[in-house]
Amino acid sequence: MPQQNTFENSAPYVWGPCVGPSKAALARLLDAAPRPIAPPGEAWFMSPQRRMYTEFIDQPSSTIPGSPLRHFLFEATTGVVAFHDMTEEVESWRGWFRHLLPGLIARGDERYAFHFLIEPVLTAFFRFYCQGFEREYEGFQRDVLETLGKAIMMPSLWDEDGESICAQYQDWQTHGSLWPSCSGAISASLFFCLTYLEKEEIAVWVESIVAIKSAYFQAHLLAWLAGSYEILTSEMPHFKDIEKATINIKWLDSWTLEKAAPLIPVANTREFLKALRRVLTLDTLYAWLDNISRYSELSEPLASARIAEIVADAVLAG
Repeated sequence: MPQQNTFENSAPYVWGPCVGPSKAALARLLDAAPRPIAPPGEAWFMSPQRRMYTEFIDQPSSTIPGSPLRHFLFEATTGVVAFHDMTEEVESWRGWFRHLLPGLIARGDERYAFHFLIEPVLTAFFRFYCQGFEREYEGFQRDVLETLGKAIMMPSLWDEDGESICAQYQDWQTHGSLWPSCSGAISASLFFCLTYLEKEEIAVWVESIVAIKSAYFQAHLLAWLAGSYEILTSEMPHFKDIEKATINIKWLDSWTLEKAAPLIPVANTREFLKALRRVLTLDTLYAWLDNISRYSELSEPLASARIAEIVADAVLAG
């Protein structure tokens, strides 16, 4: 079993632009999940022509083309629930996801349409680990937080001006008009950390989030706060409510989590709001809006949707 890095484990959990996944933690994840012998197959059993992902056997995860990886993630994410009684297939998908996970995290910045690869990886993770980490090595939870949880902070997802590329890449154009939403990669990552961090780690993490200077990140975070507020204040916060949010906080295939996903700890959501109300003061909010005003494509939609008022009057005042 991999040896836990005690220095990493004792360090406060924070987000910082360009401070991405821990290489040591990625190595531990890979060491604990060797390549399965047989290739995985698609979640389709009604035809003799069922596709098998034989290229996974012949290539390392770093060179497998993005298209079959995305298809596999969708097949595995949906198949593990739809065919839960087919134990052999479920174990195949599970084994391959674990083996591919470190490589998928490292390639999380790859783009497809308006999404990043990290989005379906997070979706699949939530699905495969909705019952917890009992089958994994000690320290696994910390290692995925230090890798998958920090994938949106990797240097390739921040430009030379310190702006979040994840936020820049999600178009706010909706049916011919501009309307705020949150980047799927950012939204999924926020929910990931909110789900798996210890309650005692939430406050420092929130402080690090609020300290990020990117106007694009700040705008998308404000949209996420407005869209997720009902979830954050629920007595039973659940992933199924993400699809119902009035502000778009969805990510690629997040709809598949409506039937099987981990519960978001109420203690964490309460601590998140408590910490947020302490560090995101009205003065800080106004400073954010001034920073965001440099980009009319952000400030005008935020004003139209009254996002700042929602955050000030509901999220921060609550």
